[in-house]
Amino acid sequence: MAMRATLSVAMIARNEEANLPRTLAAVRWVDEIVIVDSGSVDRTPEIARSFGAKHSFNRDFHGHAAQKNVALDKCTCEWILLLDADEVFLANSVIGIWPVQEISGCQWNHHPVAQTIQDWLAHESN
Repeated sequence: MAMRATLSVAMIARNEEANLPRTLAAVRWVDEIVIVDSGSVDRTPEIARSFGAKHSFNRDFHGHAAQKNVALDKCTCEWILLLDADEVFLANSVIGIWPVQEISGCQWNHHPVAQTIQDWLAHESN
């Protein structure tokens, strides 16, 4: 039997104590959660660690894209799901993610998959 691929969630955050519990509760099932924090002064670090996330600070902020790359570099799993702190991965989507990754040559940024992933996310403002 083939081993299941591993999945990291990568996220950047700053003062996200209001959103983080809901976001992290929805991805407890992943193998690794990596959060790079640009300088929270609220309970974001404590909340992240309470969910088993690998939380680190990077106050050398050069924009969202650069900060997300720092988070991606810290991930150790085969697959990475990059979420914003106010996005919630919907529970009924867990079943659909594993068959998608097994498609030969499929990448997360491939248009049909990206559209499907958007369908799997709920934003705090929605």
